[in-house]
Amino acid sequence: MNKPQNIAIVTLTISAVVLAAMLTASLLSNETAQAGYTSVSKGDYILVPYAWNDQRDAMCVIHIPTGKMIVYGLNVATNAIEVIDSIEMEKTFSN
Repeated sequence: MNKPQNIAIVTLTISAVVLAAMLTASLLSNETAQAGYTSVSKGDYILVPYAWNDQRDAMCVIHIPTGKMIVYGLNVATNAIEVIDSIEMEKTFSN
């Protein structure tokens, strides 16, 4: 074999070993996936997802100009999104 073929073979072999090691490490890790509980701000709204309890998630929608927060949740029985609570933030969180 000539030299360029040897270099290609060695490079591909090393790449395969590195990828196999990464795959093995990924399969052996015990980390649980986190489903992005990150707030998002867009325009006049802030969206904040959170875990209501072990079996239910909720979403807070805050309208910045009015200071109103509405909490939505999924009703699994009816497969519908329902309003859980509505809060006037100025009244609720003022001293």
